[in-house]
Amino acid sequence: MTAPAAPVARVGSSAAERPTAPEVLVRPDQVAALLTGIQKEPDPELRRDQLRVLAARIAPSDAAACLDIAQSILTPEYLYVFRYRLLELWASRVPQAALAWTQALPNREDRESMLDAVLHGWVLSDPSGMVRWFSTLPKGPDRKAALTPLALALGRFAPEVGQAFLKGFPESNDRREFLIEFLGAWADIDPRAAARSVTLETFVGQESRLEFLLTKLAGVDVEAAIAFIGERPTSRLRLQQLWRPILQAVGQKDPAKAAQIASRIPDGPHRNELLPEVGRDWAAKDPRAALAWLEQMPDTPTRARLAVAVAQGMALESPEAAAALLARTKLGPGQASAFRDAAMAWAEKDPRAAFEWASKLDHPQGRVNALTGLMQAWAQEDPRAASAAALGLSPGQARDQALQSAVTQWVEVDPNAAREFVQQLPPGRTQQNVVGQLAWHIGNKDPQAGVALVDALPTGPARTMAAASLVAGWSASDVAGAAQWVQSLEEGPMKQQLLASVVENWGEQDFAGAARFLDANPGAGSPSAATGLASRWAQSDPDAAAAWARTLPTGDLQDTALAAVSISLAQSHPAKAAELALSLPPDRQREAVVGIVSHWSGEDPSDAAGWVGRFPPGELRDQAESVLVQQWSNQDPYATAAWLKDQPQGGMRDASTAALARNLREYDPNAASAWIESMQDPTQRQQAQEEQFRWWSQQDPASAQSWLDRSSVPAEVRQRWVEQLQKP
Repeated sequence: MTAPAAPVARVGSSAAERPTAPEVLVRPDQVAALLTGIQKEPDPELRRDQLRVLAARIAPSDAAACLDIAQSILTPEYLYVFRYRLLELWASRVPQAALAWTQALPNREDRESMLDAVLHGWVLSDPSGMVRWFSTLPKGPDRKAALTPLALALGRFAPEVGQAFLKGFPESNDRREFLIEFLGAWADIDPRAAARSVTLETFVGQESRLEFLLTKLAGVDVEAAIAFIGERPTSRLRLQQLWRPILQAVGQKDPAKAAQIASRIPDGPHRNELLPEVGRDWAAKDPRAALAWLEQMPDTPTRARLAVAVAQGMALESPEAAAALLARTKLGPGQASAFRDAAMAWAEKDPRAAFEWASKLDHPQGRVNALTGLMQAWAQEDPRAASAAALGLSPGQARDQALQSAVTQWVEVDPNAAREFVQQLPPGRTQQNVVGQLAWHIGNKDPQAGVALVDALPTGPARTMAAASLVAGWSASDVAGAAQWVQSLEEGPMKQQLLASVVENWGEQDFAGAARFLDANPGAGSPSAATGLASRWAQSDPDAAAAWARTLPTGDLQDTALAAVSISLAQSHPAKAAELALSLPPDRQREAVVGIVSHWSGEDPSDAAGWVGRFPPGELRDQAESVLVQQWSNQDPYATAAWLKDQPQGGMRDASTAALARNLREYDPNAASAWIESMQDPTQRQQAQEEQFRWWSQQDPASAQSWLDRSSVPAEVRQRWVEQLQKP
């Protein structure tokens, strides 16, 4: 049973709704009739309210019996409402009894959703006892399931207990998950207090998770939100992104004020990113005011980015004005997507005028994007006219992509007409590019028509591409039929390519079926088909995938497939994956171990570090350590540094140090510099120093100069860098 959202809004009133006189209590022998009557209430919301009121009239000693009775009377949606409310009240009085009943539920999803109710009731009477119970849970699914409800309950009703609990919670992914949920719930109630309880350092590696907290805080006190992150975090590049939730909260009510705040952000990449966001949102609300703001900006690359954003914002309401703004702005290749948005919006009003404008654009990539966008809109209304207009363009990328866009829309409404149009195209690149789009859609809806399309094409790239697209589309609805057709083809490279595609598509629907097909057709594609199937299968059923991989021919194919299983298994069961990886031959261990460490360090870096730390010295340990440090330091460079300093020197220690410094510098540039100085290889050390200098000179030139004066950078290199700093 899928649980609806928990009725949190009512939890806080539990005590007020509790019955105070014995005569209002309901006995279990009365509950069935009352529930049956409530179930007949036609108004869904009134029905929910009546169930909550009934739950409040049940004594704790009768709660279990009444819950069992409700199971056979209420539909799943209303059973959830009644259960949640009764468990919440029961747990506020006799938490251990409510918890025991919940843990005995046979369905795991029910247990987890009702645990939320128990903890929301328990926290009202004994939050410290609730925390003590959680602390006794061993690592595993039960503890994981309780983590978020615990955090939400403490954040909403007992933040001081939550803070005390955090102090003794060891650093881990679980702690980070608890912290974010706890602060989010607390911020819902009191964003100022939640913000005062933490510092930015609390969220090292988790800055993006602060957005909810800052959004709430900005909603009640903009200046407090600004003060929280500091107005000039010049040496903390990542922290500048925390301006975003503030600007969004303010911009919803006052775009002009949001623009003023954005102008206070220190110069740098995030200011250049955030200003256009403000401009786009403003232009969507008030195009004239946003355009006037833009016109006051000096002619710089930042203004060009801002013009793109303003054009995107005003495209829906004023596509012609957006197009005109883009046409008079000098844009770079990476900004050409704005032409697509403007052309698409314009084409919905006047496709021929939009086409006339787009076909004459001087910006090469902008022209391609504009034509592609407007064709998508035009072809929804008149695909034949749109396709004919696209075909009339000069040969080249713009024509090919415009045709693909038009035909993709056409095949949705009239596949036969679209097929006839494509078949009449002259052989060559244009037909080859367009036919792939057509074949997938026809193969998905009418495979035999797709076969006819492929058979009508001459041998060559267009036919091969059409066949591959046909198999992909066909497999989505009838993979066995697609496989049968592929097996009927003549032997050759195209058949082998298509067989591999069948295995891949079959595996997306039925791993065991794909395995049987591959076993029956051992030449179906390259060895990568078996490896890919084993890898994907392991994500849902690792034991079955490993068992099948062991049936493959002994040798390189089997070892490669088992390595792929171990890497996929690392996403859910890293310790089990590690055991499997170490059973592989040495030449396959490296690939598997590196893949496992990459996944494991993203989920639980401290456990991954413990595993890597037990490796004997050698190349395998060095490579695993390097991957671990790169991943871990991106989340928590301080914890990574504490671990790395206790590790023995290895062949890749300098590479690990450079990766650590790269992530640490955004929080503590001096500490990052000290790590760089510890590198043993002079060449790698100087490369890291140069990277550090380039970053620091952009963020804080004075600090970069101070570092240079005391660093081990060679004199001639130091002099060159000093001269760069002194250039205006």
